[in-house]
Amino acid sequence: MQKSAAAASPANAALTVESLAPYALWTLLAAGLGELFLYRMLSRVGVHIPKEGLVLDVYSSLVRTGSFAFNVSSVAVFLALGLLAYACARRWGGRRPLRA
Repeated sequence: MQKSAAAASPANAALTVESLAPYALWTLLAAGLGELFLYRMLSRVGVHIPKEGLVLDVYSSLVRTGSFAFNVSSVAVFLALGLLAYACARRWGGRRPLRA
């Protein structure tokens, strides 16, 4: 009976750029969309909501969450670009240069 790839032992699992890329990209996507909806859109719509009581507290906490998502997406962009640059360098590093 063969083992599936999902049932491979943790000792045999290698941490590679290809295995980290989906996590970095999904984090970037989630943080970017959170920033878009919670920070940009809500802060622009916030002009039209009442500025008192519970509504103000909810609005402030959502905008702070969106601001945090902006910071996470900023870091995730550089992580994704670094992973992309490293993957490209490894891929092109194994090839021979063109000869004239």
